[in-house]
Amino acid sequence: MPQGEAVKRPEHLVGFWPTPAEWAARLVELAAPAPGMRVLEPQMGEAHLARAIREAVPTAQIEGVEINEIRAAKCRAAGFDCTTADFLAMTPEPRYARVILNPPFEDDAAIAHVRHGLRFLDAGGRLVAVMPEAVRWAGRAAVVAFRELLASTGAQVLDNPAGAFASEGTNVSTVTVVIDAPGTAPAAPAQAQPAQPVARAAEPARAKAPAAAQPAQLSLLAF
Repeated sequence: MPQGEAVKRPEHLVGFWPTPAEWAARLVELAAPAPGMRVLEPQMGEAHLARAIREAVPTAQIEGVEINEIRAAKCRAAGFDCTTADFLAMTPEPRYARVILNPPFEDDAAIAHVRHGLRFLDAGGRLVAVMPEAVRWAGRAAVVAFRELLASTGAQVLDNPAGAFASEGTNVSTVTVVIDAPGTAPAAPAQAQPAQPVARAAEPARAKAPAAAQPAQLSLLAF
């Protein structure tokens, strides 16, 4: 290679930083999908997260969306249901118990993907996402509004160690965001265990509340 020539990544890898195996497993652990649950992975990439989900819960119903056809084809070749599309342009269908994602970070795209991902959650569902650490402190209007959303939903924002993505060629500082949708989780398949048995057992009164008291779908669409 001539001296001074920049190393270029293939076009389909520009702006794409896969989730290292260790962190993919951690995201799945935080999401805690149960057997048979429907799980959505926006921006599926090359199925790094999807593989971790399948390894942890082989019977999870994993669906993905990937904007790049080359990467989407790799996901399908690996046995995953992956639609080639722009996730942000998709009409929300609130039918997923879990949404797990490592979204693009540029130009607050991570915020846009998390907000849109929340609209795909069923009542009582959970979203887990890797996000840039700047969501904790940046003063841009979009970031400030996102912090207000996190506060209103009681979300967790967990620090990731420095260099968590170094194995993939980037030292960007990241956090992991965990957001639970309002409402009661839908009934799990017969072979599944309840997603959060401790939380539901601690609040038996909520189970007796009339359905009208749990406007989960309206709240999700408001995101």
